[in-house]
Amino acid sequence: MNTIAKDLEGVETYQDDVIVHAADKATHDMRLLSLLKRFSEFNVAIHPDKCTFGVPSFSCLGYIVDGSGFKPDTNRLSPLVNAPSPTNLQELRFVLGALQYYSRFIPNFAKHASCLFDVISANQFSWSSNHEKTLRVLPGYLQSSAVLKPFSAKHHSTIITDASPTGIGAILEQCGRPVICISRRLSKAERGYSQTQREALAVYWAVKRLH
Repeated sequence: MNTIAKDLEGVETYQDDVIVHAADKATHDMRLLSLLKRFSEFNVAIHPDKCTFGVPSFSCLGYIVDGSGFKPDTNRLSPLVNAPSPTNLQELRFVLGALQYYSRFIPNFAKHASCLFDVISANQFSWSSNHEKTLRVLPGYLQSSAVLKPFSAKHHSTIITDASPTGIGAILEQCGRPVICISRRLSKAERGYSQTQREALAVYWAVKRLH
């Protein structure tokens, strides 16, 4: 599917799912016709009862996508928000993995979740009130009005970086709106850097990661 639609503007593919998007109906319909023509050329059959056309919003891969951007699908967040406290490393890895999937919505996720990562790194399960508080606070970022703007090469981009003793992070913005939040933990050697060095590292890493 990627090969069939790779050069079609406004067409996104994931496995056997195809999304056609545009800023207005006329452009959308033109792109849809181009896709259908391409399907015909490659003898690809589609089932109308499995298709949805002309909708203002839709759910995909745990996100709600509409004209304003995309945000977490609250229906998919319920198991994470209401998850019981983990009792072992395997359960903690599962919850942390779910949070990491949505980390693009959470500024400085690596810093905020540092104590949870420390448990994984120690490879020995322990749980305190601080861990519990962190686990309950992080999903709050996803239940808020956080909406990420789709990136556009036509718009000016701004990168806002931050560094702490345990991690670095950055937010890519366009038109005053977040496009994506990224972050990572610092290595043992990097934690020995001065604050100025950590800030410089954050800038270097963010530009390289987002380029």
